[in-house]
Amino acid sequence: MKRMIKHLSLLLFLVLAGCQSSPPTGVNVIFFSNISPIHESSIEKTLLEKTKQRFDIHVQLYPLSREKFSVVLSQRTGDIYIADNTYISGLLGKEGLTALDSMLPDQLDQEDSVTSFMAENEKTGERHLYGIPLKEDISIFNENEIEGNDQLVAILPSFSRYQEESMEVMKLFLNSKE
Repeated sequence: MKRMIKHLSLLLFLVLAGCQSSPPTGVNVIFFSNISPIHESSIEKTLLEKTKQRFDIHVQLYPLSREKFSVVLSQRTGDIYIADNTYISGLLGKEGLTALDSMLPDQLDQEDSVTSFMAENEKTGERHLYGIPLKEDISIFNENEIEGNDQLVAILPSFSRYQEESMEVMKLFLNSKE
């Protein structure tokens, strides 16, 4: 009897473990904002066009929710997380985010909108850029007739499997009308 219960438990575990969906391949861009989910496919299409479809991009739109943001971030399914500044500011300078200094053009070095997302690395003591503010007039919003949101900020976690591709997508957020 005990042996049968062990086998059934093992079978149940395997079935449940097999039902978990794995994240899609390619860059996963996850928004937490007031943008309606009806814009998900149009934003994805615009990003694919702007990157000339060199790699897959998947967009997910969630409503502003600190709890949902924490859960999705802990699941590590995204490559780029875009959320309200208040959600992101507590993460800046913490271990686990990729420094985005290489994305910062010289002319933006002292721009207030960018320097507010720079923080001191806790281990090294060096100051780095960890967040990219999304401008209200970026083309992915304009082309899809999306109203400007609160101050949205994009971050790139260090666990992202697509670091280079994610940085390429994030550059689109810096170039407002491109």
